[in-house]
Amino acid sequence: MLICWKHDYIGAIVKHLQSIDPPPRRGWPEERFDVVWVFVGGPGSGYRFHQVPQLLLAGDLATPLG
Repeated sequence: MLICWKHDYIGAIVKHLQSIDPPPRRGWPEERFDVVWVFVGGPGSGYRFHQVPQLLLAGDLATPLG
């Protein structure tokens, strides 16, 4: 699944997914545009969640959203 949306609304979209492990943070910092959230569907219902730093531009951070 790929969802591209204004980061202000990603939390609201994620809220409608089934169980997520580990749960993602609730908000998205205004200054971060360098992280991709990945949700992988597993057996049964629910998703595994992880973050991927993009590291495409100078100044991109290698750390996920805390």
